[in-house]
Amino acid sequence: MSKAKFTTAELKRRNFQRIARIIFELWEEGRGNTNLLNDILIPDEWVLAGTSVNGGGYREHVVPRSYIYDKCLDMFKEKRSIEEVGELIEKFLRIVYITKDEQRRVDVEKKLKKTMPEGWSFEEGDVFARLKVAGIEILPSTELE
Repeated sequence: MSKAKFTTAELKRRNFQRIARIIFELWEEGRGNTNLLNDILIPDEWVLAGTSVNGGGYREHVVPRSYIYDKCLDMFKEKRSIEEVGELIEKFLRIVYITKDEQRRVDVEKKLKKTMPEGWSFEEGDVFARLKVAGIEILPSTELE
């Protein structure tokens, strides 16, 4: 069997859909967790959105993994396709590097460790809303397409 050649964009799409398929199968079986949404299946460089102007040191998901995971489950309950769920994961699974102080500001001071700001929605919400509420400025990565 020969090894197929894929573009980086095709590899990304296939990986995000693979995660969606795994989440769907685990949901059908009544099990699963948010650890699927990390760099085991998706390399950091595919989801790296930037670094705080104050430096890095802490790897932060801009939309909490549990929040994305719960939305995936909701979409499967609504009979949405694996492709649609994969697109959602691809759009919202982003990491940035921030300082530990900034991480505490988001998680503790703003109480946004596992949630998004009140009124935020997947349909029209800014992926960086948690960071903006906490006053964190991000220098965009050139890695992310």
